[in-house]
Amino acid sequence: MDIATLHGVRIGIKSQIGRLSEDPDTVINLCDNVKGLGLTLDPSHYIYGPYQGRNYDKLMKYVYHVHLRDTNKKALQVRVGQGEIEYGRLITLLQKLKYNRAFSVNITEMPEVDH
Repeated sequence: MDIATLHGVRIGIKSQIGRLSEDPDTVINLCDNVKGLGLTLDPSHYIYGPYQGRNYDKLMKYVYHVHLRDTNKKALQVRVGQGEIEYGRLITLLQKLKYNRAFSVNITEMPEVDH
């Protein structure tokens, strides 16, 4: 981490099902104990998957980057507008912490959708 910090690089773990980062409490524990570690937040992994429904608001202070797609409890990715992500609420939470970093749209190809 010291080398990254020296060069102005931020190191973040990505929210992902099947990894340590699937549990918001584990993310907090890691970020609190590894100086400089942050999170690439993909809220989809907290809505869909084994930790669905867990509050991830407490992760906002660790967010270095945000990946956005629409999701619901039955599918990691659904068509935009058919999911449960509250984008306005998410942006408001990040604004309160003066978040001024990147947002990325992270939509993968869907077989039933003509791209």
